[in-house]
Amino acid sequence: MVGICKQTGELITPLQSAMQGVVDILNTRLRSVLTLRQYGSGAPELLGRKLNLDLLVAFRQLVSVSIDMWEPRLSVRRIAFTGTAAEFQQGHVTMRIEADFMPRAHLDPPDYTIEKQVSFAVLNSDGSLILT
Repeated sequence: MVGICKQTGELITPLQSAMQGVVDILNTRLRSVLTLRQYGSGAPELLGRKLNLDLLVAFRQLVSVSIDMWEPRLSVRRIAFTGTAAEFQQGHVTMRIEADFMPRAHLDPPDYTIEKQVSFAVLNSDGSLILT
C-alpha cells in the first residue's frame, strides 16, 4: 500500500507516509482539529519555552505517547536528545527517535510484524517540527 505526499501529490512509500504522519501529529496542537479534539501532540505548546530538564522530559513523553497513539505503523523504542552544550544553552536541541516500523499495523485486522527499525531526527525550524 502506498501513500500520497501532502506537498506534491506524488505517491510515497509506506515508511514515507508514516514519517509524514509523524510530522503532522507533532505539529498539530491539541484541540485544533474540530472533529477529533484529542488529535495532536501538545509539543507545539512547549516550543519556545526556556529549556530545562523538566521540559525535555515532558517533551519526550508527549512525543512518545502521541506517536504511539496516532501512528500505529510506528512503535517508539527510544528518544534521545543530542546537541552540544552551546546548542542546549541556546535552546537548539535535536531529538533522535528510534522506532519499530510495522507497515500493516493500521489495517483491520492489524498485523504487528516489524519490518525494520528506523531512526530519524526531529528538530525545531521556525516554530515547526521537521524530520531530518
